[in-house]
Amino acid sequence: MRDELQEVITLQRQYSPKNTLPMQRRGDLIRRAIPGQLATVSARLARALGSYGQDLNFEGRDGTGLKTYVPWVRYFSRSESPSAQEGWYCVYLFEAGGKGVYLTLAHGSTTFEDGAFKPKPAEQLAEYVAWGKNTLHEAIATDPALAAPIMLGGKQLSDAYERSTVLARWYADGQLPDDEKLYRDVEQFAGFLRQIYEADRLGRAPRSLPPEVIAVERAAAGPEKRTSTQGFGLTAAERSVIERHAMAMAKQHLRQKRWQVQDVSAERSYDFLCRHQGEEIIVEVKGTTSAGSQILLTRNEVQAHRRHHPHNALVVVHSIELIREASGPTASGGELLMVSPWLIEDDQLTPIAYQCRLPA
Repeated sequence: MRDELQEVITLQRQYSPKNTLPMQRRGDLIRRAIPGQLATVSARLARALGSYGQDLNFEGRDGTGLKTYVPWVRYFSRSESPSAQEGWYCVYLFEAGGKGVYLTLAHGSTTFEDGAFKPKPAEQLAEYVAWGKNTLHEAIATDPALAAPIMLGGKQLSDAYERSTVLARWYADGQLPDDEKLYRDVEQFAGFLRQIYEADRLGRAPRSLPPEVIAVERAAAGPEKRTSTQGFGLTAAERSVIERHAMAMAKQHLRQKRWQVQDVSAERSYDFLCRHQGEEIIVEVKGTTSAGSQILLTRNEVQAHRRHHPHNALVVVHSIELIREASGPTASGGELLMVSPWLIEDDQLTPIAYQCRLPA
């Protein structure tokens, strides 16, 4: 591994956009040799990634057609990062002038538009990086150098790579450690990536959907399309413990407000029927591991709450902590938000599936 990385660093000083002999050799190292070296420790990386190591993959790119200033080699979960433009991954980024190479944890920083790769908006990348650094704050506190900015010295896309990097470890030209140290580093970064994937799976990353919405979209997409759906989502057992935890927190909150609470979720299109001093309201309860910016509603739930408004309420318990143990998942914590009366406006609703009657 050290020899291959060092050779690419050296070849960077002979960069040409054309397919010269040095660039042909660089391409072989990037697309074949270095991914092959990473594959030799795939078992270690898969363990560090946990469940996300089930579809561990490796990829290297140095430019299709014209050669790029900054070639890269990444390792990732196929379901979490279907392409280098999507999701999170660990990636070697080579400094353009041959000064060294970075091992980084980064988010996809480009889009493919009009036949060319273009950087994503700076504010969007800043949002991803700020969230990533917050998620990995313990690792950064232990080793602050991991959060230092990187400098690739390339052109437009290099700047996007720099702005999308959360963590990085630098290896200077001629000072690369031995293979075992390099492998320990990629294993450590795989562990960091697992933390990012886990938080993203719970719906906490910027622009991510709550896991319960992802589950419905995946089901609606049909089995032939589900394999390309990004992310693993939550299991049925995990969804169940989150729902029960939210119901318990909501019931406690309502009782503190002097409501008599009757659980009618098994037979009605709402969860609680509450009474206090002759007043009666229906209550919908939603629990989520996400920040709670969106919830999932059935048609019957919408109709019931529109029919009972203004004698109704919504209780959302968001940011619930999901704890995975060998004995099974448990849930704790969360922040409670109550809205009463709850008016559901048409512009708040987005259909994600339809029932279609077929012609006779």
